[in-house]
Parts: sequence; C-alpha cells; structure tokens
Amino acid sequence: MTEQEDDRMEEGEDIASEIISLFKTGEWIKIRDAIYMLKANTGEGKYFDPYRDPDKLLWNNIGLFFLRNGQFMEALTVFQSQLHCYLDIQDQTNKRIHKGTPYHFLGQVYLQIGNIGYAREQFLLAFVEDILTEIQSERGARSIPKVENCFDCPAPIVLELTFRMRKEELNDLYEFTKNVLVEDTTNKWLYPEVLLLRWRNYKEKNPEEGILVSRAVEETLFHINTHYLNELYKKTVDDPSGENMEELATYLFSCVYGFEPIPKLQTEAFHFDVVVRNLIRTHPLLSMLGEYIGVEAKNIRTSVNAEQLNHFIHKLRLHNMRCGIIFTNTGISGIGYESDLRYGKNIQIKTFNRDNLIVFDITSNDIERIINGNNLISILLKKYEEIRYK
Repeated sequence: MTEQEDDRMEEGEDIASEIISLFKTGEWIKIRDAIYMLKANTGEGKYFDPYRDPDKLLWNNIGLFFLRNGQFMEALTVFQSQLHCYLDIQDQTNKRIHKGTPYHFLGQVYLQIGNIGYAREQFLLAFVEDILTEIQSERGARSIPKVENCFDCPAPIVLELTFRMRKEELNDLYEFTKNVLVEDTTNKWLYPEVLLLRWRNYKEKNPEEGILVSRAVEETLFHINTHYLNELYKKTVDDPSGENMEELATYLFSCVYGFEPIPKLQTEAFHFDVVVRNLIRTHPLLSMLGEYIGVEAKNIRTSVNAEQLNHFIHKLRLHNMRCGIIFTNTGISGIGYESDLRYGKNIQIKTFNRDNLIVFDITSNDIERIINGNNLISILLKKYEEIRYK
C-alpha cells in the first residue's frame, strides 16, 4: 500500500469513527448530521463505494444496530437514506447499484412495525434486485456482489417462508424478468419497481396462465391446509349426494379470516347448503359482498344452467343477499354476451348490472388451483372483475 493510499485509509477510518460517534448520541440532530456525512462520503471512488461492495458499508452496520436494538424509527431513517443515496448516485453515473440490501432491511423494519403489506413489497423489490444481479453476473458485467443463484439470497427465502408466497409465483417473476432482459443487454435496469409493475400488469392481463398474483392483504386473510383440502376434494369425486362438497365448502370459507360459515341453514322458505357471515370490513371489495353470502355446494357434474341459476338468484333476493356462490364441476353455462339469453353467464352478468347482485361459481379447476397454492380471495376478486367489466 502506498503512503497516499495509507493516508486515505486513515482519513476514511476517522470519518467512520466520527459518524459512529454522532449516531451513538441518539440525538436526531446528530443522526441527521451523521447521515449527511455518510451521503457526502458515499459514491463511486469514495470511501464508501457501493460499486465496490454494497453489502459491507457503514450504512448497513448502523442500520442493523438500530434494528437489533428495537430503534425502528432510527433504522428506518438509515435504510431509507441509504436507498435514496444509491438512487442519487445511479442518476449521476447512469450505472446500476445492487440495492437488494437496503430494500431487504427496509422490509425487516416494516415487518417489525406491523406494516406487512409494505414489508412484503420491499422484499419483492430486493428479490428483483437479486435477479438483476444474477443476470449481470452471468453476462460478465462488473456486478458486486456476485449472485450465482438468486433463490439462495435472503429475500426470496423470506417471501416463501414468512409471507407464504408460492415458489411457482417467485419462479414466474424470475422467468418474466429474465425474458424481459433477453432483448435488453444494456445492464442499466436501475429501478426494480419497473419490472415488478410490468410483471403484475402482465399477470392481470393474462390470468389464464394459471399464476394469480396475490396481494399481501389477501395472503394475510387466507390460510389453508392444502393437504386437508385435497383429501376433502378426493371425497367429492364419486359423491352424488353433495355431502362432501358441503364439507369442503364449509372448510374452504372457514380459512378466510372474517368469514364464518354456517352449514345447512334452513330458512322458512328455502334451504342453503352453507351461509357465510361476512365480517370483513378492512377489505373494501370483500365488504361489498354483503353481510351474508349464500352457498350452493351440490356436487353438480355439469354446468349450472339458466333454470338452476335463476332459482338460486331467487333465494338470494328473497333473503336480501348481495352475493351467492355455487360449487359446480364446470361452472355456469354460456360465455357471456355472445351467448343466447338462455345461458347462465348472460343471466349472471345482467343480474349484476341490474340488481348489483353477484353470483360466483367455484369449479373443480378452481379447487385444484387452490390446492396448488392459489389464493381463494384472489380467485374471487378476479371473477368479480370479469363479471363487473363485461
């Protein structure tokens, strides 16, 4: 090491020592000054160089110190400032910095303070950063840290184990990102938000591909034992009585926090296989389904025809219900406005437009999708939008 390099290292250590001293006071005015010093000394070729090693900077050590000591406001301030500093440097250099670390630690902070939705979003952004760095590493770009397999990084592990995101969903985001970058070899993807938004938009426009993107609130509300659901589903296959299908429906709705299924509710005029109390008020779309949801859980092996649908709608109207759900093998008959008026799909759409009464179908395909990890609430919301915007 040359004398000049030695002096520069000593100067850097003095700066780090001063910054640490300012943070240790715990005074916000000193924390502000410490962050100003960190920003002034962070950049390409500076003492804290995120292009050399973004994972071993003083930013991370200080933020983690606060986080581990339960000083969440201070930790949030440090990691937010670090992320904004990286973004400023990217704007100046037009070169990407690996930002997985501040996104990941922001996720940890938001998780600690109870903001689950925003925490999950930060971990997703960290995962996209890991994907980008893996791709840059494969292309031989100057990419620090090197990532050989992004699924071995912390963010996707947390998303799968803590947030219960399906591996299929993470794989889908991974493949989508790689496909987008096939046509772009600039290695400049500065903002992971762009790719995450493109992926979500693509999935919204192509729901038939099988992977529905679930939002954090839906993951929070719906928890199910898919192994038990699969056992119940097997029992329905050769059961024309519908008893096992009623049991399946009761269990399925009991797995939504805020839904309370009442099996075999007999009213003065009609019998409902299941009635679901809807106590959810925190989700605006689910709350719109009304206080009670009527459920037909007959093991219907064919499509629900117009006569069966009209009978069910009549029961819902009589009891002033705004939503009904029919379990059937292949769904409601017809394909919508292009169908003859005799078909169920047309009645379903017209009933919603005229009375604001909505009827869903839960098919064998939907149940299999839930067994494979899809979220019941995501499926219902997608069906709701398909009916509403026909």
